[in-house]
Amino acid sequence: MHRCNWLGCHELISSKEKFCQKHKAMNADKYRKYMKDTESQLKQSAAGRKQLASRTKHYDDTKRPEYEQLSNGSSFYHSQKWKTVSHFVKTRDMYCSAITGTVLKDTDVIVDHIVPMRLMDSQHKLDADNLWLLSRAQHNRKTHIEQSVSDNKLKHLPKAWWIKVLKEREH
Repeated sequence: MHRCNWLGCHELISSKEKFCQKHKAMNADKYRKYMKDTESQLKQSAAGRKQLASRTKHYDDTKRPEYEQLSNGSSFYHSQKWKTVSHFVKTRDMYCSAITGTVLKDTDVIVDHIVPMRLMDSQHKLDADNLWLLSRAQHNRKTHIEQSVSDNKLKHLPKAWWIKVLKEREH
């Protein structure tokens, strides 16, 4: 046991934790704001954009199993089939967020699988009915939530549930 790392908090917590429940959420909010501010600063310079691209590539290579090379040697997200379906979804949804309905900038739009691609067979990975548009922030929140939900439950969560949960987290 040790004290919460939040300055001035004296609550005792497990040695596996850094913050008590109250300050864990506050620290996460503080971290998200810091990352958002840092990203917006990086986007303002060519070197910063290069650094963000490098981070994204590293994330894709280490954290996203669906980014692995397919048997034909080309990545799923670089395949012509994905580019065609992705363009169709952007056009169908008119570059609007499925959560808020706001128009997204081309650099902020993510074509996302409602049911994660890793849980689908190969013929359904390109199913436009399972695709929607999210902003990067919404996509990051959805990905974070997915990590805490079992695969069996993820397969059955409807679009309406995701909209409700992501709208709640937006505020």
